[in-house]
Parts: sequence; C-alpha cells; structure tokens
Amino acid sequence: MGTPNKLVRSLIFLQGLLFLFVPTATLALAAGGIGVVPHVTEERPDRGGWFLYEVDPGEVIQDEALLINNNDQTTHLTLDPLDAALTADGAFSLIRGPEDNKDIGTWIKIEQTEFDLEPHTQLTVPFTIEVPQTAEVGDHIGGLAVYESEKEPETVLKSGGAKVGISTRVGARIYLTVAGDIVRDWSIYHKLFYGQADKIKFRFTIANRGNIRANLFIKEGRIYNIFGLFDKQEDISLAQVFPRETVSKTFTWPGKGRPLFGPYLAIFTIEDKYVQVNPNSHVIVPEVEPKTIWMITFFIPFTQTAVLLGLLFIAWFLYRFITWKRLSNLARRPVKKYSVKAGDTLVDIAEDFGVSWKLVAHLNELKPPYSLRQVKVLYVPDASGERRSIPITGFWTFITKPVAKMFRKRTQPKLQVASDAVTEEYIIVIDKSDKRNDIETFTGLKWQTIAKYNHLKSTFKLRVGTELKIPGKKPKKK
Repeated sequence: MGTPNKLVRSLIFLQGLLFLFVPTATLALAAGGIGVVPHVTEERPDRGGWFLYEVDPGEVIQDEALLINNNDQTTHLTLDPLDAALTADGAFSLIRGPEDNKDIGTWIKIEQTEFDLEPHTQLTVPFTIEVPQTAEVGDHIGGLAVYESEKEPETVLKSGGAKVGISTRVGARIYLTVAGDIVRDWSIYHKLFYGQADKIKFRFTIANRGNIRANLFIKEGRIYNIFGLFDKQEDISLAQVFPRETVSKTFTWPGKGRPLFGPYLAIFTIEDKYVQVNPNSHVIVPEVEPKTIWMITFFIPFTQTAVLLGLLFIAWFLYRFITWKRLSNLARRPVKKYSVKAGDTLVDIAEDFGVSWKLVAHLNELKPPYSLRQVKVLYVPDASGERRSIPITGFWTFITKPVAKMFRKRTQPKLQVASDAVTEEYIIVIDKSDKRNDIETFTGLKWQTIAKYNHLKSTFKLRVGTELKIPGKKPKKK
C-alpha cells in the first residue's frame, strides 16, 4: 500500500473539475494568479491562447510558452507537458502527471520544468515537439499545465484516516494534427431514455472510430406521446469525443419535465460540429451527414402506483380478515338439522337461513360441485339449534389460500385426449349452420381437443361436409 504522503503528492496533481483550461491569458490568470499561454511572436502570432499545429510525420517543432506570475510574492512553478483526457461527463481535462503520458505528452521536450518567478513577472520557456515518423494521422491532443509545486494544498480532505490535499493547475491546450487521410466515423449505442425525479434523462455510449475529435450536438430533438408532439428542443451540446475513444454521456432534457404515465418516443438528429481550431489549416476534413436515433420508453408513476397497490392490498387484507372473522363467529353458533328436499340447492338453503353457503358447505364437508343429490341432512347455523364443533381454517392460511389456489391453477397440467388411448369414438358431419360453439355444446369437449384429436390446427376453418372424429360415446338426443 502507498503511504499517505504519496497519496497526498499524487492528488496534488489531480485536476478534476478545478483545473481550468481556457483559451485566453486573462482567464488563465484567474486561477491563483499564475498561468501559461503561447508566446506571441512574428513567426507565431496570437493563436487565441492555444497551441495549434499541423505537421507531417517526423517533423520537429520549436515553440515557446509564456509563464505568468501575477501574485504578490515569488512563486515556485512546475511546468508539465501532458496528454489530454475527458472526464466522466465529457469535459476536457489533462492526465495526472507526465509518467502517465502515452501520446503527444511524450513528444514534448522541455529542458527546464521548475522555475522561481518574481512577483508580477513573465518568463518565456522554449520547448520542442518531436513528431514520430510512425505518428498516426489525425488529432493528437494535450496541454502544458502549470502549478505551484511548493504551495500548501488549497483543500484538505480526509480519506481512510489519511489527509489528502488538492491543488489547482492551469494550462493551455495543444491541438496537433498530423496530415493525411482524415476519417470521421462516430456511432451511438446503449441508448437509454428514462425519468429521474421530475426530469427526463438520456444516457448514451458514444464511440469515435475516426482520427479526429467529434464535437456532437443534438441538432433537433423531438419527444412524442400518443397524442402527438410532446416537446421539441434544438442545438443541445452532447459531448466532445477524442479520436479512437469511447465515452458515456448522461444529460438532462432541457425542456419539459418527466411525464406521469404512458409510452413516449424520442427522435434525435445528431450532427458533428467539428471546427478546425487552426484558422490557417490546410488539412482537408470530409463532411459527414447528421445521424438520427430513436428511443422508446414507458413512464410509470412508481410512487403513485406503489401507494395505490398498497391501498388495494390493505383493502383486500381487511376484506379477507372480516370474512374470516365472520366465518369464525358463525362457526361458533348453534346448528340445526335440515332435511334436504328435491330441488334444493346449497345456495338457496343458505339464503333461507341467512348464512354463507361456504360455511354450510364447510360445516357439512361438501366438495365441488356441491351437489345435494346424495345428501339427506344438512347442518345449518341457527340460534334455535345445538352447538357443534366446526373446524375453521387459521387466519394466515385463510389469507394465503387464494394465492396458493391461483398458483396451482397456473401450474396444473392440462388434460389432453390422446387418440391412441381412446377405445370409443363417433363421427359428426359439419352442416352449413354449424359453428365451433355448437360442436363444443354437442360433444361436451373443447374445440382445441377435437382439433388435436383430428390432427388439425386450432385455427382450422369449418367446411360443410367435413367429418370429425369425436372421442367417447355419442351423446343421446334430447
């Protein structure tokens, strides 16, 4: 494990969002009174605060940087050449230190990198860029970063018992383009369209397979619902993506907030607004057409839905509890013998006594279909009768019984008629007015069963004169 001191030293180099890479010397001075800008000469006039180059492989560039100390005291400065990087949200940044350089940062040679600058003075620092013969065509992006190396950290944080310091660096960007066949090729995938709190959010993964940076904007964004156009926005900055890099970008829709419910379609027209930063550029950059992407989502008010489901569950729970309590109370009541007569039904008898037919069925251990043909005597709760012990299901079993019953119905295998297992069958002939419902009523079988028995599809169209084999005995005419 590294020591706390090493951690402190490494985080001093951390730039994060505090590092300001600005195109003018005036703004560069705003970060602690120090800055670095290109040295303006007749040979190299003002470049807007950035170092801009167009070169051939193997070319060597001689240039100068201007260090600035606008503090009221002598300042010890360190100047580092660094590769550029993008932060998680796509902002321009530089890597932590020279030891991490892999591209243009390794091409820049500075003889002296440590300086003591008097108050309110400037210093010209020469440097050389040696472009390799094998340098890839396209953009190579980096910067010169300056910071006060002997200054106490501006911010001290505690991390795992160790104190870490964060200092600010400022810098000037370097855009170097190696001449050759320029390729512009970017794509967007892993598209997400969703809601967060009261906002509409989008998340993309953007891959730049070209050899120059892509500066992507949403030229036009439209969001539709089932009634038509919901919202429209134009010219939304999306992301800058370096060559041969892939980044993830999340952004909040600047227009209307998150809808409450329903399906929504987003259609974006995205264009690459790449502009050559060198006004004297001779590199030919091909044009690319805008691309259109589609995203679909379904917004659900999760909070409101959860509350509604919770209320429905409470209502159902209370209903089941009241039903169980009522059955329990009825089970303790005295019972009376009732002699079953021809034509009696369980429901009719229960209504006559003012009790639940389910209680009467449970009391007399009747099972579906609750036929009374073989029943001669029923015990029915009645105040004038005698008490009889009636077992009642426990509350939690009573509560979970409907769910278990539903699950059993879903998992219970369907009974099918196998033609080779049937010993009797008869044939019917389709008449002009026959329909599937008529056949099901006559045979007592589902059409799917009849179709399978005759090796037909369930979508088979009935035709007059068609003969169908029916398993079982032919029903008698009524």
